[in-house]
Amino acid sequence: MYTKDVRCVDCHNPHSAKVSVDGNALCLRCHEAGVPNKIPIDSLEHGFHPLDKEGSLCTDCHMPQTPYMARHWRHDHGMTIPDPLLTKELDIPNACSRCHEEEGLDWNIDYVNQWYGDRMNRPTRERARLLARMKNGDTQAAPGILEFLSQEVNPTWRAVYVKFLTPIVPVGTEKVDHQTLIQKMIKLLDDKSPLVQSAAIDALEPLAMQFADKITPKLDSPNRLVRVKAAWALRRQLDHKTQAAKELMARLNFNQDQPLGAFQRGILYADNGHDQNAGEWFKKAISWDPGVAAFRYSYAVALSKLKQPAAAIIQMSKAIELEPQESAYPYSLGLLYAEVGRMNDARDALLAAVNLDPNQDRYWYNLAQIEFNSGKTSSAFESILKAMELEPNVADYPYVLGYFYYKIKQYDLARKALQQALRINPNHRGAMQLLNSM
Repeated sequence: MYTKDVRCVDCHNPHSAKVSVDGNALCLRCHEAGVPNKIPIDSLEHGFHPLDKEGSLCTDCHMPQTPYMARHWRHDHGMTIPDPLLTKELDIPNACSRCHEEEGLDWNIDYVNQWYGDRMNRPTRERARLLARMKNGDTQAAPGILEFLSQEVNPTWRAVYVKFLTPIVPVGTEKVDHQTLIQKMIKLLDDKSPLVQSAAIDALEPLAMQFADKITPKLDSPNRLVRVKAAWALRRQLDHKTQAAKELMARLNFNQDQPLGAFQRGILYADNGHDQNAGEWFKKAISWDPGVAAFRYSYAVALSKLKQPAAAIIQMSKAIELEPQESAYPYSLGLLYAEVGRMNDARDALLAAVNLDPNQDRYWYNLAQIEFNSGKTSSAFESILKAMELEPNVADYPYVLGYFYYKIKQYDLARKALQQALRINPNHRGAMQLLNSM
């Protein structure tokens, strides 16, 4: 409604905050005659509830109340369409079931279908399904979200779609071409909405050094949010004398007494090579909120850089306890175990990582080396071949395969693998040295 120029004061008295008109008359001031591109609303025909009974108010269905702090009842200003089917599919609450809980979901679904039929098969229903899938890690939903993004006229929803796509921007998916996705985010840097621009900057942040030339102009944006987001994305090469840098530091200083603010200060120090300072801020964030896995993970990385692997292992293990489905944590734990010579533990951790996410070539690459050094030759070959299958253009992988063959004296296969590595990278020093030694 905001994008249609409806503001708070259109419904509320600006001094008392009370609604300016009671009952359905408030909504019907716009909807009775029909908002452009919408059908005119008749309270009885549309709502199917007698006008003197509960459920007859527009707000009963589209703005149900929820109690806050046990006593403060507030209307939901999402003004959403109640859909019991989405409750059944995705556990999304609906206003119908608030009044008719005893009758059950199927009863509510039947009545909604009788009353509204195919009108319920609206784009917002499909949007909810796609976003729910993406939220649960199903990246197969990404093409559908991209399609919604390309057609969306509401800038807030465009920003939402970008946020949901953000996790796959650095890596892409099977269903979405990586370069196409990146170019889409770059194009959105010039969206009319600062919300969309800032969301696109967030999405490109892991690739910020690669696309610094695209993000740098946003440091001079007329919108402060965009300037600060760009400054954060470019924090590794930022000129701290610029306005955007000063605004970023003001924001970080303002938030540094909160867990997330302390964490961000730590990230800033870590990304600029100040590991001791980074560790202190991560430790502070953990002391304020010990239940956030990302804090523990970042602290572990800082401790590792400070040559404190035993302490790093403790923090990484805590991160796994807090977020057991995140594959990056056991992967990193495996590397830490290898660093201190605990090879059996390293192998177990890396196996846990590939079980959580078997599509990460780097996981298989490191697992292969641990397995080979532990005498599990057959498993090592399987793992390095899996890494090569996932990413055929990394020269290190056929190089390690060649090294494995060399160690078990299968020299012809070793030469073949090393030559493959050199085809990918003619300057690969390890492959050249090993090949020349044979």
